[in-house]
Amino acid sequence: MRVLEVAIPAAIAQGRFKDAESLAAEMIEISRNRARNPAVSLDVGEGYLARAFALAAEGRAAEARDDARRAQPMLAAAVGENHAWTRAAAQLASGPAASPSTARRNLCSAS
Repeated sequence: MRVLEVAIPAAIAQGRFKDAESLAAEMIEISRNRARNPAVSLDVGEGYLARAFALAAEGRAAEARDDARRAQPMLAAAVGENHAWTRAAAQLASGPAASPSTARRNLCSAS
């Protein structure tokens, strides 16, 4: 899992947004299969947040907000409302999509 946590921000940094999206989808699938309760899984939430940042960097704002909305309650349940990842999900869920550089910076600081 750690490899994906590093590979996704790297793909965003290199402008390989489709690769980042695909890697995040893989992270979500693996995490869902391993989680006892995917609805409150930190790993599943992190996967959705990573994919949200990849989608935002690609300019797909509505899809990014949808994934951020999926991530937010999972992250809040796992690490709390005040955690950087939960706040990042809330910000992305409610606001305009991030630019590629903002998405990369947010994902790197969240990881």
